[in-house]
Amino acid sequence: MDHFVQFLGLVLFISSSPGYEALLPAVDGSGNILKHDALILAPSGHLTFSGDGWKTGTLTQRDGIHTWDYGELHGDEISFETNGPGLSPPSFLIHINDDCCRVMGSVRTEYLQPDEIHSAATVLIDDGDANWSISRGGRVDTVVKMSSSGAELVVNVKSKKTGKVRYASLKDDAVIANFPIKYITTDNPPEDELHFMRYYQMVTFGFFCNTNPKRGNQCADTTEQYTARRHDPIIGIPNFKDGEEHLSAIDIACSNSQYP
Repeated sequence: MDHFVQFLGLVLFISSSPGYEALLPAVDGSGNILKHDALILAPSGHLTFSGDGWKTGTLTQRDGIHTWDYGELHGDEISFETNGPGLSPPSFLIHINDDCCRVMGSVRTEYLQPDEIHSAATVLIDDGDANWSISRGGRVDTVVKMSSSGAELVVNVKSKKTGKVRYASLKDDAVIANFPIKYITTDNPPEDELHFMRYYQMVTFGFFCNTNPKRGNQCADTTEQYTARRHDPIIGIPNFKDGEEHLSAIDIACSNSQYP
């Protein structure tokens, strides 16, 4: 059975062996960047948690209709029990060195070998097809199609602090998010351009980088080259305050990014 997993918010994709990884940095609200919440979400009744250590809850989307079950992520390593074909990395994403940085080093060790201080989660993706979705205002998210042998997709969540594994089972599609949870429930995004800057803290020499991606030619995303792989977002979050056209914390050329 096919399952689609949407990555929403501050997620950096890197190539690895045999596939690629999605790195979710911890954002505690310091440095004038709003606190982010790292979660795995699915429509209510479609997500089952087992094992010790889960902090779970249910939230109602601002439309007052859709409800989501979620589990919090704190320094975890996530893998999926899939049996799909070879994968296609999300090369359509903007790269954090695309003309926005004069100097760019490697991804810092604390994110490659994460702990709960620096990292909310590391998601290992060994197979699956990477698609892209676009929300109102132009934000681009990654949606990965994964296959499971049974009706449910099993997710292994290993705590970096304790080494213990807990589990989540997905009956359908899901979202792995790293952004303020209130964007789903109540608040419109504020005028905040610092969200993307958090990517630069994940790489050595990133202090040379101080530019957000633009919608113009410089630092532009390349999704128009991949229209055949587009997928509707599993959860869509509005980007603008009503009547305004300013960049917000999640209103940038892309929500997710890729190294290098």
